[in-house]
Amino acid sequence: MGIRIYLLFTVITMIVGCAQSEKIQPEEEKAISLEKIAYYKYLDGILDSLPYQYKVTYTYDNGKPYRWIDLDSLGSIQTDYIYEYDSAWVQTGAKYIEPGEEEYAIERNRFENDSTLVTEWIDKEGKVFYTMIDNLNAAGETYAATFIGDTIHGRDSTFYTEMGHISRIFFTNNKGKILNDRSFTYDSITEKGEWVKRQKIMADTIQEIQKRDWYTSDDPYRGIYYPGILSSGEWDENSMSLTSDGRYAFFTRTNDWTHQHGLLAEREYGQWQTPELIPQLDTIYNGAISPDGSKLIFCTNEGDLNPVWLMEKKGGQWQDPYSLGISGGYFHWVSDTEIAYYVHDNKGDLAFATLSGNTLSPTNYLASFNTPSTEFSPYLDPEKRFVMFTRYVIDDIDQQGIFLSRNTGTSSQPQWEDPIKLNLPYGWGSFVVGDLEAILFSDGKDIYQVPWKDLELPFQL
Repeated sequence: MGIRIYLLFTVITMIVGCAQSEKIQPEEEKAISLEKIAYYKYLDGILDSLPYQYKVTYTYDNGKPYRWIDLDSLGSIQTDYIYEYDSAWVQTGAKYIEPGEEEYAIERNRFENDSTLVTEWIDKEGKVFYTMIDNLNAAGETYAATFIGDTIHGRDSTFYTEMGHISRIFFTNNKGKILNDRSFTYDSITEKGEWVKRQKIMADTIQEIQKRDWYTSDDPYRGIYYPGILSSGEWDENSMSLTSDGRYAFFTRTNDWTHQHGLLAEREYGQWQTPELIPQLDTIYNGAISPDGSKLIFCTNEGDLNPVWLMEKKGGQWQDPYSLGISGGYFHWVSDTEIAYYVHDNKGDLAFATLSGNTLSPTNYLASFNTPSTEFSPYLDPEKRFVMFTRYVIDDIDQQGIFLSRNTGTSSQPQWEDPIKLNLPYGWGSFVVGDLEAILFSDGKDIYQVPWKDLELPFQL
């Protein structure tokens, strides 16, 4: 029951954290939408240089917890816990998966009164096999939790600092023996009461250092994009694009570079939900979703060719794809009728075309960037203020990476400046989030996000 006890304590901690955050933050401030805690082992006074585990917690834009995920050092999911609510946003339960399990398990929640929360674990036959009863204080925080199977197994006791942070937790079994006794000391707390670094202590010895970062919905973070949901340690992710309203994200996921799966994720209440495979796109190479979300363009991998296909959504359903009669890839929808993409010419060139029906009509809009080496994966700003693309010149590291060129002319008569290499790792699939809020790109394994301001461009756009 160790994992379940840990899981439940984490659930209650999330609820407590939300209540405490509401007490210490001004109402006009944005709630935390993403929290990431890195766990470092501390042995004989030596701190490991890299975390052995992460915990990522996502919160809806109404302040209700959405999901928390434990990840190992490689980003693979260990535990995934997803909250469930009724129409009034009262938590009614959750589904969760633990290491070694293949399916999500179910738990139910109910309040017996304002100070008693009951959590029940449900087996595959729908029967309760384990129960936890939380006793809550006036602030809605758990100070005691009783665990019941066929008999009472024991009780967790939780204590807090004056600022509401957990200071000590221990479990007392039904024979009165104290187990898993751990306390926390806080080395760094912000003026707003958010902790940044703490020590986990057991048997009077520091066992672990925990470091915490958090972000609000209007504060783009730098790092792997939505770890555990959109970017995973078990798979490689590529070619992410968003609809113009930010509601849908399309990307590919694979363990086989030439045969990738097309997935679509929907954002609800400010958080990306679990992506779903589009059945018609179970074997593609790369693709992109149109700004209005009604079309998907993609290519397949057939030897030296990448046939291009278009698929449309009608009546809420994706229709069968049809061929556009060309070879290409690494697409970006500039508008619902304009597409920038890659063609095979000269080891790889940038191309631009307008779409009418099932016909692409190429122009030379991006031709000036093409060289005898490889250029691919273009992103053309919807207002055509700039273009980004990936260039790879063999044995020339200065010409390997993501480049940006500013347009000093007009959208119809562009004057492109010499491209500059961005201060980013080598990657492709560049995509700008919002109005120059952040840039997304892939390194072939994960999707990364970098705040736009971190690019430190030598000019304004």
